[in-house]
Amino acid sequence: MKILIVDDEASQRAAIKDSVERVSPGHIFFEADCADSAILRMNDQPVDLVFLDIHMPGKNGLVLADEMKKSYSRLNIVFVTARAEYALEALRLFVSGYIVKPVTDEDISSVLMNLRFPVAREESPCIDCQIRCFGNFEVFVNGVRVSFQRTKAKEILAFLVCLHGSSASVREISAMLFEDAEDQDNSIVYTKKLLTSLKTTLKTCGAEKILQHSRNAYALDVNSIRCDYWDYLEGRLPNGYHGIFMYQYSWAEQFIWDLNDKKKGIL
Repeated sequence: MKILIVDDEASQRAAIKDSVERVSPGHIFFEADCADSAILRMNDQPVDLVFLDIHMPGKNGLVLADEMKKSYSRLNIVFVTARAEYALEALRLFVSGYIVKPVTDEDISSVLMNLRFPVAREESPCIDCQIRCFGNFEVFVNGVRVSFQRTKAKEILAFLVCLHGSSASVREISAMLFEDAEDQDNSIVYTKKLLTSLKTTLKTCGAEKILQHSRNAYALDVNSIRCDYWDYLEGRLPNGYHGIFMYQYSWAEQFIWDLNDKKKGIL
């Protein structure tokens, strides 16, 4: 789905985009900071859904919405505003929703599920994601080894693999990466940048759906990945472990105890 976000504040546009990506990833986004730039963007690239602020410099959102609907009769418009008193006027335009700031994931999820003009999502191509933990940690998508922009971003993915579908907060991930850091606040800021890099790398190779993000926590979708470590723990690869696990990460030693216990049980 193509989505246009119109708001004169960049922080508000970012908040809406982030929320949409959390509850329904995989869309194409455009942005505009005023009515004129929104019209230019629409003329250049028609969209399926517009998140629209009401109070903006120049032409306000209500007038803009009326103009948009005259040109694009099946356009979904969702007002996102700090003021609740325009709701009746907005609904008279037969829009798809009205959200009062601050935006929440629940608000976004609700409007996406109840659009006035539902938009069929294109099916994503099937992606084969295979993760190897025995030996060095490596990730392969459709048989090609993934090259990460940052080694620490790859290490985050390795840590999430060890959690086997359980989630970890940004603070927990930061503590794992930078255990001895004196300034934890700076470490958390840097960890967020690493997570952004990780998401970018996964999106580039078409595997962004394996990483799940809910509020301030991250986890992996165990149903979208083939992993030798998980297969071994679940008994599908009984002879797969030979004593070497994620060799490049010292913190991985804490997970070797379970592997050794499992191996003893098999033997």
